[in-house]
Amino acid sequence: MNLFFNVKVKPNAKETILDKIDIVTQCFELRVKASPVQGQANEDVIHFFKRFFKITLKQIAIKSGETSKQKRLSLNVDSPLTFTWQNTTYNLTEEGLSSITK
Repeated sequence: MNLFFNVKVKPNAKETILDKIDIVTQCFELRVKASPVQGQANEDVIHFFKRFFKITLKQIAIKSGETSKQKRLSLNVDSPLTFTWQNTTYNLTEEGLSSITK
């Protein structure tokens, strides 16, 4: 099963950290420490979401936006993902991103 989501990347940050999850725009806003040179920021994005979703590097890919701040990522997983961030639980499914609790 392939799950897709959007990421807005802000490079050259003090640290790599998730700023926001927007259900309406289906977008994660991520600050990354790396600069957007020679794919360094893209590597930070991939490694962040690898750890965040507890998946392998083979399971995640940038499908579009490699040279843009707006990216579309794909996760190749067996089932939808449920995760918690800032006391809110979310589902990432083939239909998109939704929140379960606040």
